[in-house]
Amino acid sequence: MIAYFLYNIPRHHGKYGTGVAVYNNRESRKNGEMWVELLKTYKHQNEYGVDLDAQIEELKSRVSKKYPGIEFAE
Repeated sequence: MIAYFLYNIPRHHGKYGTGVAVYNNRESRKNGEMWVELLKTYKHQNEYGVDLDAQIEELKSRVSKKYPGIEFAE
């Protein structure tokens, strides 16, 4: 399995989040198949916008717990 990060997901009132889409393999993403799961977070907002590193770490821990041994793509 492989996970791809999605950035700047709008929510409301200037809040943005980060997401991660989990696919079975690289080919399924290239072929336009639907993801297995999509996880999003809008936490870690601060006065300057979004703490992107904190959002990524939270998503990595959630995905790694649910899908052990998953590969993260940039």
